[in-house]
Amino acid sequence: MHTKFGTVALTLLLSLVTSASALAADKIEINAAAGNQGGVFYVGMGAVGNAIMKDNPDIDYSMFPSAGLTNVIRVQNNQSQIGVIQSNNGYMAVKGIAPFKKPQTNIAGLVNMNTRAHTHIVVSEASGIKSMEEIRDKKLPIRININPTGGNNEMVPRLIFEAYGIGWKQLRENGAKLFPLSIPDSIDMMKDGRIDVDVYHGEEPAYKYTDIMSTVDIRFLDVDPAVVQKVADDYGMTITEFSPEAYNGKAKGIRGLTSHTEIIVNAGMSEDLAYRLTKSIIEHREDIATAVPLWSTMTPEVACQTTVPLHPGAAKYYREIGVLK
Repeated sequence: MHTKFGTVALTLLLSLVTSASALAADKIEINAAAGNQGGVFYVGMGAVGNAIMKDNPDIDYSMFPSAGLTNVIRVQNNQSQIGVIQSNNGYMAVKGIAPFKKPQTNIAGLVNMNTRAHTHIVVSEASGIKSMEEIRDKKLPIRININPTGGNNEMVPRLIFEAYGIGWKQLRENGAKLFPLSIPDSIDMMKDGRIDVDVYHGEEPAYKYTDIMSTVDIRFLDVDPAVVQKVADDYGMTITEFSPEAYNGKAKGIRGLTSHTEIIVNAGMSEDLAYRLTKSIIEHREDIATAVPLWSTMTPEVACQTTVPLHPGAAKYYREIGVLK
């Protein structure tokens, strides 16, 4: 038989357990599709998570190392609730362009981070290679880093090589050796002379090339205007030239494909949650830029201009602050 005190204590204990269970049940789990560990996408999404959790104690935020194309698939399939992509990935997903078999309808835009990625095609001066046409016409058995599959580092350069008629299959038939290297391994192998060609689609200047240049003389290959225009039109990219000062002027006048960084979420995410995520990212953009200086050019006026259609919750926030009609 319970005493009065025992009954009160038991009631209080049950109340605490119930309250704790309710709090746990109210927690919102967000898994973010980021990038390679240590890369810009990974560090950036970590900073985004810190911004979100600072304002939203009911959110548990975790990250999954991934890549741009894969991130679209993860968000589309609800494996991740938020992800970082390049704008060309969003364009391809919305249009249903390969590797997507149909339009991806469970993705929505949140923030345009306004960071430009530029396609690099780099050769060592020791290789003697002067142009893309030379690789094609002489059927050179090059040793090339093509990067791991699943992201723009591999896909965008491949599209350019394919437009020249020397996709990965053709290169192998010409006796080339293709290596899916990580960034650190590609740096080491270019310095050691074990690869002749390195490709990359990312920030400019990319630290990997400033590192390589400290040891090895390199050359940036230009791309034929007709070739680069076709790829740009087909895959939702733009054409720009490297900054005149990039890589000590070595890339001056070199054309390449560019895209920008976007953050996407599930289209089925609640309007309230998408609103809160957007608000946190925009209002803590200076903190995010401190962690990732390359993301410092994002402004609310640009943030609302996403390739993937905006989530209604994000659009609501942008309207409230007057940057979207």
